[in-house]
Amino acid sequence: MTSGMTGLRWTRAWLAALALALSLALGAAPALAADPATPSQEQSRFIAVARQLEQTPLAPHLAPEREWALLWLTQTQDVSVTLCGDALGGLIGSGDPHAAELMFSYMFSMAAAVLERPEIVNDPVTQQVAGVEGTLRAYRSVLRDHPQAVSPHLEAIAQRSVRGELPAFLGTA
Repeated sequence: MTSGMTGLRWTRAWLAALALALSLALGAAPALAADPATPSQEQSRFIAVARQLEQTPLAPHLAPEREWALLWLTQTQDVSVTLCGDALGGLIGSGDPHAAELMFSYMFSMAAAVLERPEIVNDPVTQQVAGVEGTLRAYRSVLRDHPQAVSPHLEAIAQRSVRGELPAFLGTA
């Protein structure tokens, strides 16, 4: 069991480092792609993975799917999203133990929304709102299983969402 826990800690540390590196390296840059158009089957798989991770972001059995989705998103030409570290209100670098998983939900939820609703491809605020709303769904899922995992950063964003202020906030973030 110890080696399994070590592997889990290593995986979480790797995911956290990767999410932080992505957010710092990409900043406000789009996730660019190099491969030819991806078949619709892969788009559907990506959307399904994004939605699964919103519902169970900490599920160990989804780790390979998360890795696949990250690879697909960074290599496809089907979708490009812009990451904005400010959109999550300081979550990155906060020391939150679930920041990596929530960052992936942000990125994947945003891309899934663009794939599901192509009319928002040129609407960065709507894309950001979709990403943050996906993150909030994932956050609520984390809290369901770990009630002590309250994030002041995400609680503040959740309050903005409840008040209908996300579009205005994200338009200036």
